[in-house]
Amino acid sequence: MGQGTEVVYEQSTKTKTSITCEQSQKLIQTMLTMSFGCVAFLRGLFPDENFVDQRFVPNKFEQGYNPNDPKSKNDSIRVKTLARGKSTKADLFLDWIDKGATDAIRRGYLKSLSFAIFLNKDDPNDLLEVYTFFFDYKNDDIHFSINDEDEPISLLDSRKMLQQLMKRFIIITQSLEPLPEERNVSMRMLFNESCPKDYQPPFFK
Repeated sequence: MGQGTEVVYEQSTKTKTSITCEQSQKLIQTMLTMSFGCVAFLRGLFPDENFVDQRFVPNKFEQGYNPNDPKSKNDSIRVKTLARGKSTKADLFLDWIDKGATDAIRRGYLKSLSFAIFLNKDDPNDLLEVYTFFFDYKNDDIHFSINDEDEPISLLDSRKMLQQLMKRFIIITQSLEPLPEERNVSMRMLFNESCPKDYQPPFFK
């Protein structure tokens, strides 16, 4: 599998200044799906046929969005991401994000989400690579950072957000050696103090 991805940046004429809680939750789900799908592609975790080109349309999360407006297609970013229905392993990977992590975010419980790669299935704590998102909930916006980086990213400017994410993942992975054929992946959550002790998100324990 090629160690690269295509990201197309096109000029945007609008800047979002507000976002509702529901929009924020949908946007964070899309961001996580695309981000971890990008890492999976860059690191060759699934065969090529598991990936598709998907367009991310920033204006979709703004009020008054019209999908029939030709500007919507032009004002988009194209990335490689995992598609459902290609394999059971890829579907499970997407369920971790779309059903597990998203549920914790919707409830405001998720403090961090880590996606890890390890070689020995009998020793899942001996990690080879780890990609971690840290979340901070502020009113209707969610700020997050990657791998303890000092500068948090806000969801308010979704175009800038995804551009920054894709750039960071490419920089992080381009210097890494190809993974061996035998490798394993895991996803772990850390909850904040508002999370009930008996809470268990779907697909996690």
